[in-house]
Amino acid sequence: MAQKKCHVCKAEVAPGTLPAISGREGSLAVTVHHLPVLECPNGHRLFASPDFPLLLLDRLVERDAAKLPASTAKGLLIKHHHCASCGQRLADSPDRQRTFHVDVEFPEVAPFDVELTLPVHRCPACGHEQVHSLKEVRSRTPAALAHAFKGAAIAAPA
Repeated sequence: MAQKKCHVCKAEVAPGTLPAISGREGSLAVTVHHLPVLECPNGHRLFASPDFPLLLLDRLVERDAAKLPASTAKGLLIKHHHCASCGQRLADSPDRQRTFHVDVEFPEVAPFDVELTLPVHRCPACGHEQVHSLKEVRSRTPAALAHAFKGAAIAAPA
């Protein structure tokens, strides 16, 4: 945490955590628990480091999204989704919402966790639950995270 002054009012900042912030984009909801921030006495909130939002986004989109169970798309013109475990065709609409938990640790900040809540399909043959598309998760995560940051009034880096 190299930043020592608030770039809004120039007051000294101190480390803090936000209990929970949430944002949504389409069918994806992102909730961040215990987000490390810098806070000044005037109530301004800053990211723990200037590159913090990019580090978190890269972590969620590139590393953690790849670990989500996802269906496979088959078909030349019209894509149908099939179970990644047994190959059975899945229903066009999801069965329910599921929350996936991600524990995040970065140098120089306290650990925190992120929840990704999105629709899943349950395979009628084997019961495996999976997201419709990793591409969709990856494309919606940046906006959902930005909505969470904006809702928590975290000031953009200077």
